[in-house]
Amino acid sequence: MATPEAMTAPVVPPHEAEITVKAFYIGQRIDLMKLAAIFAPFPRSQHRDSLIVRLDRPLGSTATSTATSSPLSYAAVTGYGSVVFFDVDHASASEFLASARGCATKLLPQPCVDDLRVAINPGLPSWSSLAADTLSLRQLDGNSLRVVSSVLAQSVALNHFEGKVDTMLEVFSALNADLEATGGKLRVPRERLFKLVAENNNVLTDVIVRVGLLSRSDAAWASAHHFDIHAALREDFELDDRFENLHFKLDLIGKQLHFNLEIVQNRKSDNLEWCVRVCASGTCALPSDSLRTRCLYVCAGSS
Repeated sequence: MATPEAMTAPVVPPHEAEITVKAFYIGQRIDLMKLAAIFAPFPRSQHRDSLIVRLDRPLGSTATSTATSSPLSYAAVTGYGSVVFFDVDHASASEFLASARGCATKLLPQPCVDDLRVAINPGLPSWSSLAADTLSLRQLDGNSLRVVSSVLAQSVALNHFEGKVDTMLEVFSALNADLEATGGKLRVPRERLFKLVAENNNVLTDVIVRVGLLSRSDAAWASAHHFDIHAALREDFELDDRFENLHFKLDLIGKQLHFNLEIVQNRKSDNLEWCVRVCASGTCALPSDSLRTRCLYVCAGSS
């Protein structure tokens, strides 16, 4: 594994360069140790919940005798399922993603994608600036790379959870339409409602705990410059506003679930009450108290 100094050494091109940073969310979890072993020949550094690989040469099956790699080519991978590429060609990115998928669990049929343009300009008056969807930096050092990759990784993961919550809202929209059409008869199985309860709870837990959307990147505390980059990117990708919107939707789903579960419980109580009444009226014709008591017991137990 590369030393921290080798991985954090700033990259300053001799002239202004513009690169594309592209982020993918591919699955629920990526085994970083397993992926690090696959890319053992490459310079890399592992952090608390991320792996950064310097793609200083083309990957195996994409390599040719004339192929070269950009000095700005990196891949940053998070344990919660995001992969972020800095100036990596399509063929190498596809091969890296294939390796990452082999180390991932609960893969998505199609990955979520997000991107950002980054301009490296040694003559920039300030350390960094963000305008017109382009982040300008004097140099791309290790902490800047970690800050940029952490925000894009969170943003692309949030894309996935936003889509998941919107799908859940569509389910409840259909349930409400069914309730309106049937006059209050809920025709969804109880098990399906319990599954939605679990999904609702898991989304909020995943976003806060695993993705760490409310936590600040460790690299952002390295200096005031990196803190400013982190704050500007979070604002540009609207992470705080999107989380508040997601939280509002989850709260709405939770209230809807509570309402529907009450309907199911009330319906079960009504059925039980009617069953006991029928059994009680039927036992009046039985010849002895013991038979009537036994019949009521069996009837209530079967309800």
